Amino acid sequence: MKKSMFYALTVMVLCAGRLIFSTSANVKQLTKNGVCLGCDFMGDDLSNKTFEKVRANGADFGLTHLTSAIFKGPAQLRGAQFISAQANGANFSTADLSGADFFQVELLNANFDKANLSGADFNGAILKGATFNGAKLAGALFPSHWLDLLTPDQKKVVQVLT
Repeated sequence: MKKSMFYALTVMVLCAGRLIFSTSANVKQLTKNGVCLGCDFMGDDLSNKTFEKVRANGADFGLTHLTSAIFKGPAQLRGAQFISAQANGANFSTADLSGADFFQVELLNANFDKANLSGADFNGAILKGATFNGAKLAGALFPSHWLDLLTPDQKKVVQVLT
């Protein structure tokens, strides 16, 4: 089998005791067409990539490397799962991340300015240096030790995790 064909095939990765099927085809589809609803990017390296006007509602970005990734747009990532991903310096400004799950995600210096984060879950997330200027946070689950990142009005609408 040719080396190029081998790399184009689906790669099986054992991660956290779970067999995961990840393909570069999903990444190509997202970068080329901008649409990949419910796609699985688990464990992929999307660091330093720019995605314009993407629609990836319900996508699984768990354990994905999104360091310095840029979602221009606005991006539609409603209900996306980012569990245990690394997204330090990622730019989610203006993205629709309503209902997204950021459980235990590293989000150092991430930009959520003007993003819709209604109902998003930040339980266990590392948010040092993250910005939320103008973000919609109604019903978002937010750890109490990161409340200093929010404006007084934003603090009124989040559900504080203790």
